[in-house]
Amino acid sequence: MDLPDFSGNFWAGVGIAAAVATALATGVSTFLSALWRWRDRAEPEWALSTRDLGGFTNMGAPANVPKATVDVTNVGDGDAYKVTVTGDELESEPFVGRYVEGRRMAGVSQPIAVVRTGESFGVIVTAKDATAWDSASFTVSWWHAPTRRRRKWMGLRSAQLSERFYLRDLGDNPALEGDAAAV
Repeated sequence: MDLPDFSGNFWAGVGIAAAVATALATGVSTFLSALWRWRDRAEPEWALSTRDLGGFTNMGAPANVPKATVDVTNVGDGDAYKVTVTGDELESEPFVGRYVEGRRMAGVSQPIAVVRTGESFGVIVTAKDATAWDSASFTVSWWHAPTRRRRKWMGLRSAQLSERFYLRDLGDNPALEGDAAAV
């Protein structure tokens, strides 16, 4: 077995190997820093607090209907833009509003331009019927904060993010509690 003769070109080989190793290390480092920056970006996170289950009659008495009033709060470290709320297995589209004067909710048009960290909005949802409570849900959709990059950079578009919340996770079905005939 003959070994190559490095006597004349040894340092040229070392120089080429060092250049290749430096280029690889730089490429890996750049890729990992870009990935880390993307992964560690500020993002909204949603927290729900149930304000009311069951609703009220026209006379102000509690009613056992499959209805929920929920506060949706951005508890993440980033703002949410173009926020929309849609529903599935609901009697109608969710009512979205902001609270004014305590418990009174004023409706807002969708999409909500921005929901900053710590801000909240209210959602009123009513399931189609008492049996649909477990499968009924509403979805909060939003976009990340705008960047200076063009949206069609290299043919890629930023995606709309969404999170789905089921009514069964808010509490027990109010239409099945107590005397349902009082409705």
